[in-house]
Amino acid sequence: MRWLIVIDGSDRSEAAAAFAAQLVRPGEDEILLLAVQETGTAAELKAEVARVQERFADFAPRTLTGRDPADDAVDAAAGEEIDVVVYGSRGRRGLSRLLLGSVAAHLEHKLPCSLLVVRGEGGPIRRILVATGLFPGRLEQTDLAGRFAGLTGAHVTVLHVMSQMALSESAEGAPLELDAEAAIRQGTREGLGLQERLEYLHSRGIEAEARLRHGLVLDEVAAEIKREGYDLLIIGGHRVPSDLPFAWLLSEDVADEILMNTKSHVLIV
Repeated sequence: MRWLIVIDGSDRSEAAAAFAAQLVRPGEDEILLLAVQETGTAAELKAEVARVQERFADFAPRTLTGRDPADDAVDAAAGEEIDVVVYGSRGRRGLSRLLLGSVAAHLEHKLPCSLLVVRGEGGPIRRILVATGLFPGRLEQTDLAGRFAGLTGAHVTVLHVMSQMALSESAEGAPLELDAEAAIRQGTREGLGLQERLEYLHSRGIEAEARLRHGLVLDEVAAEIKREGYDLLIIGGHRVPSDLPFAWLLSEDVADEILMNTKSHVLIV
């Protein structure tokens, strides 16, 4: 995998780099840095770049330069065929976000790759939450959760929030009272999707469990994070597979809502 870490001379970008360091593998991953001076002095930015380069010394990171963390990161991601962009968010919310904009939201919409947004200090990764739409055969989020859990020893929880819209014209959803275990046992569509992901993780030696919730996606994901506490949330982006029936009706931008309304470290795939 190819990673691009945005460095802007702030504590938050250095913390984001430290968090990402848990998720990369020497000999398999490549690290690029994008140095953008938004605050502070050129000397402070240079010093931070040197510290981050030292942290990733085993990867011999290459450093790019830019002037705008949003547009330059998008251009670099495309030009360098990046898999994941890492950004330390300011955490703007509410009116401040509306007036000043959000680099994280811009990246979420424009990047051709995954985005890891780190809020504040990033500690050890012990618990990972994967919020999945259970699209048949689409295991990108689960695959990344397995990869990261293998590196950190984290426990993975696979969460599905039932939608009011069926994934096919003939599909039958699980009754609203079913939990994940019952849905798996009864072989409902949701149960089969959860079972597929658990088997995938267990086959890689990852400790994992499944949960099935009913309600609005944002509300249920936020409640799960508050209830259990997770060190990393992995979700799908706003791009819905075009070969699914009614895909345009399922394309609400849940990722953007989660960015705006939670304080989690989040990987948008």
